[in-house]
Amino acid sequence: VGLSLYPCIIIRQRFGINEQSERGVLPATLLIILIIFYNEVIIFVGRIISCMLCNISSSYADISARSYETLLDIQNPKKQEASIKLESTCQWFLSLANSSTCGKPKGMAAPRRDKGHAIRGSRIGIAILIVVVLGCILAFFFPHGFFGPDSPLLESTLQIGSSSCESPERLKMLKADILSLLEKNAQLSKELRLIYEQGKYNNAQKQVKALGEVHKAGPLGTVKANPRLVKILDQVAVRKELIVAIASSHRARMLEAWFNSIKRVGITNYLVVALDDQIAEFCKSNDVPVYKGDLDHRTNSILRSGHRFAISGLKFPILREILHLGYNVIVSDIDVIYLQNPFDHLYRDADVESSTDGFDNMTAYGYNDVFDEPVFGPARYVHTPRIWCYNAGFFYIRPTIPSIQLVDRVVDRLARDPKAWDQAVFNEELFLPSHPGYHGNHVAKRTMDIYLFMSSKVLFKTVRADAELKKIKPVVVHVSFHPDKIARMKAIVDFYVNGKQDALEPFTVGTVMSKDMLDKVKHFPS
Repeated sequence: VGLSLYPCIIIRQRFGINEQSERGVLPATLLIILIIFYNEVIIFVGRIISCMLCNISSSYADISARSYETLLDIQNPKKQEASIKLESTCQWFLSLANSSTCGKPKGMAAPRRDKGHAIRGSRIGIAILIVVVLGCILAFFFPHGFFGPDSPLLESTLQIGSSSCESPERLKMLKADILSLLEKNAQLSKELRLIYEQGKYNNAQKQVKALGEVHKAGPLGTVKANPRLVKILDQVAVRKELIVAIASSHRARMLEAWFNSIKRVGITNYLVVALDDQIAEFCKSNDVPVYKGDLDHRTNSILRSGHRFAISGLKFPILREILHLGYNVIVSDIDVIYLQNPFDHLYRDADVESSTDGFDNMTAYGYNDVFDEPVFGPARYVHTPRIWCYNAGFFYIRPTIPSIQLVDRVVDRLARDPKAWDQAVFNEELFLPSHPGYHGNHVAKRTMDIYLFMSSKVLFKTVRADAELKKIKPVVVHVSFHPDKIARMKAIVDFYVNGKQDALEPFTVGTVMSKDMLDKVKHFPS
C-alpha cells in the first residue's frame, strides 16, 4: 500500500494532476495493489472454488445413499448387479467428498485450517508493515520523486502543460515582458521611420543639386515697392478681390462697352491699367478706376509696334505686382460683356480658375484621344488626354506661390520673345509637366463652366441654335473668336439685357480669318 501510494503522491506533486486527471489514479493504485498481492488473491479464489466442490460432492453422496437403500429391497438379479455398480459409484463420490478436506478426518481439518490462517495473516501484516515503512523512507529521501528538476522528461512535460497551470506571478512576468517588447518595437519603428525620412530628404537634396538652382517665385529685385498702386488697390478691392484690365487709346470704344456692362451689373471692384495718358483721362472722365504706371522702354516699344498679342502680354507684369501685394484678381480682356457678377460664381478652390476656348464638354473639360500606329500590332493604340487651351483673356488667379511663380515665368518668357502669344505661353507654363531640363509649375487648375463663362463660339455656334440653352443667362460672354467685336458685343447686350430675341441672328457662325487670327494660329503651340 505504501509503495502504491508513494508514486501517486509524486505524480500529483510533480506533474500538476488536476481533479479530472485524478480519476485515473485510483484504478492505477488498485492495479498496483493487485500486482503486489497476486499470491494471496489466487489462494483466496482457490479456496472459494474448493468450498463449492465440497458442497457439490456432499449433495451427490446423499443422493447415492438413498438410492442404495432402495435397491437393497430388489430381488431381481439384474437389478442387484445394477445396485452393485451404483454402490461403487457412491463410494467414489464419498471418497471425493472426503478429499475436499485435504484427505484428513473431519475432526483434524479445523485446527490445521485455523493454524494456516494465523500464519498467513501474520505474513500479510509483516509485508504491509515493511512496504509502508519502505514507502515512508522513500518519500522522506526523495520528496520530489526519482526525476530531478533538470530531467529532460520533466522539462518536456512542463512545456506541454496548459496555461491554466501557470502561476499568477509567472503570468504577470510574461505580460511585463510583452509590454517591454512592444515598447522596444515602437521605438525601433520610430527610429526606422526617421531614418527613412532622412534618406528621402537627402535624396531630394541630391536631385536639387544635380538639376541646379530652382527658380523661386518673386525673386528679390523683380518687384519694386509701389505705394501708389497699393493705395488704389486698397480703395478699389472688395475682400482683397478685383477685376483688372489693360487698355490703350486704340481700344477706347471697346473699353467703353466693357465698363458700361460692369457698371450695369453693379460691380465696383474693378481697375483699368492705362497704357497711355489718353485712355487714363478717358477713364477718369467716365468715373472709372484707373492706374497708369511708369512705362519703361520695352513697354513703349511694344505700344509703338501696335502688335495686339504683344500688347495683350503687358497685363502679366502688372498682374505680378498685384499678386505680390496679396490680391485675388480676375484678369479680363476688354472684349468681354458682363451680365452677372463673376465673383458670385467662383469656386476659389484652385490657384487658377480659367475660361476655356473649348466649345463643348469634350474640348472644354478633356477627352481621351487615341493615336493609331498599325506597325506596332497589338500596341498600335496610344491613349492621349486632350483639352483645349485656357483663355488668357479671362481667368481668376489667387496670390499663391505656384500662381506667382507661373506669372513670373510668363513675364520672363514674354520679355525674351516679345512676339510670342501670351495665351500660348500661359498654357505651356500651366500644363507642361516637369521633365529633364524643365521644372514644371505645381498649379492647381479649374475650368470654368462653358455656359456661364461663355465664348462667342459657344454662343453663336451652339447656344443660338438651341431654344433651351438660350434661356440660360451667362455670367460673361467673351467675344474671343470673332473680329467684329464691337458689333457683336452690342448684339449680346441687346439679346440678354434688352430682350431682343433676334439680335444675334444677323451674325454668321464663323468669320473669314483676319491677319491677326492668322498670326494667332502661327504662334499656337503644337
